[in-house]
Amino acid sequence: MKELKLDFDDFMEYLISKHQNVKINYPNLDIQESDLIKILMASYLDKFAAKLSLEFYEHPITVAEIDNVIDNYDFNQIRNEINFDFKVPDEIEELETKVKIKSKGKVFIIHKNDADHFPSNPHAHWIDSNLKIDLSNGKCYHIRKHISTLSKKEFIDLRAKATNLGVELPELK
Repeated sequence: MKELKLDFDDFMEYLISKHQNVKINYPNLDIQESDLIKILMASYLDKFAAKLSLEFYEHPITVAEIDNVIDNYDFNQIRNEINFDFKVPDEIEELETKVKIKSKGKVFIIHKNDADHFPSNPHAHWIDSNLKIDLSNGKCYHIRKHISTLSKKEFIDLRAKATNLGVELPELK
């Protein structure tokens, strides 16, 4: 019997459970959910012939595919980095960032061409936790579930900073 591919919500839910297991197995490492997503993307983007990393979410994968990659990955190597100058070839389309917003040590990103328009277009991402902020009303979502709302002061400040940086924001709801 062929295993079903996970839809986005089930994928994120399963990934959260895998993240908890990884944190238990590697207690001395600060491994984020976004690290698991990056590992999966690196493993499967070629399979899907994707040009942008966000296209990864348009090609669901199975639990077995997730397990195969995550269970066999050496997370001790995850923080090793090599920095070098690299010019991205003109043929490569990059996901262009509109703005990065820092708040209390967290970095939120608003993309120019985000393929996912939930919860607003545009919206802010906190990649490390898959948290999204609806820029039309300040509601915060985790895996498409409303979990909190920014205070009026925080929301006004966020919109003002984004507007000052030239971001076209959705209308207020």
